[in-house]
Amino acid sequence: MRRAHDAGHPVPTRMPALVLAALVLAALILAACGGAPPPAAIAPTPSPSPTPTLNPDEVAAAAALAAFGELATRDDLSFHLAQVASASASGSTLMDVSYELDVSDGDFAGTARAGGTTIQLVYVDGITWAKSSGKPWKKSAAMTPDSVADILAPWKYLGPIEDLEFVARDPANPDRLEYRSTSDIPYQTADMERQGMQGTIDSLSLFLAPDGTPIEFRLHAIAAYTSGALAERKVDIQTAVDISRFGEPTTIKPPKK
Repeated sequence: MRRAHDAGHPVPTRMPALVLAALVLAALILAACGGAPPPAAIAPTPSPSPTPTLNPDEVAAAAALAAFGELATRDDLSFHLAQVASASASGSTLMDVSYELDVSDGDFAGTARAGGTTIQLVYVDGITWAKSSGKPWKKSAAMTPDSVADILAPWKYLGPIEDLEFVARDPANPDRLEYRSTSDIPYQTADMERQGMQGTIDSLSLFLAPDGTPIEFRLHAIAAYTSGALAERKVDIQTAVDISRFGEPTTIKPPKK
């Protein structure tokens, strides 16, 4: 008998048959045990966080605030403005001013009262006329754009819309939605700038109609002179603004002489 490698020719071994037998045996064992092993368990997908549910008042308040934000950017509005402002320091009154003005498409006319003096005002096409009691009308010094904006857009001092938080619907008047500011607001009117004052609004309440129409706002501010003999003197400012007849145009003309 010849050896397996006689004459340099390899002799086939029985390995393939043995491997096949092993595979067949493994298949039989798996079948006997119920088949292939079960797939790995899949982790459940976490449920999304529930969306906060807004009550009807909050839905109405969000819509009104968004509408007001759009109105506040316009410069062609018409309304009646009644404003009262006072400033005091160390218990002494520094200023006590009130306005009653009709505003229409960039012009205005009405009455201003300050320090016991009443002045009638008309502002048309960038020209200001003034008249005090018993005196004729006369052209007044030109108002700066910032001074005009303080009258035409008093809500420019209310701060970012996103910082206004809904408080509640007025129980006595469902058409009044109250908001308040959630952060301090830099405050400097044109008149404050002329006097060298800067301030911060630390309390603000705004009332809107459901369609976004502004009704009134109230603010409290602390200000200080930035230079001069009164530097660092603290000034307490209270301002109340009432708005009515919103969207009702008024014809404003130069006064008759």
